[in-house]
Amino acid sequence: MVSADIGIIALAAWVMGYLHKLATWREWGILALAAILCFSTADTWEVRRPIGMAGNVTVWLLLAATSVWQREISII
Repeated sequence: MVSADIGIIALAAWVMGYLHKLATWREWGILALAAILCFSTADTWEVRRPIGMAGNVTVWLLLAATSVWQREISII
């Protein structure tokens, strides 16, 4: 369930092009990758479950890194 919540945040930020501020092309690409990875069906089979979990962690890290990046730049 948490994965779906994070995926919705990533998808909304990707579609709007805005997380904390207007996203650059690089940030927009990272948000697109995070949204697509979060909604991929890699963790539907038992054999592929570790791959899906790694994908979810990757999405969380990408979203967190983009958030921190946007806040760092806006401070400067």
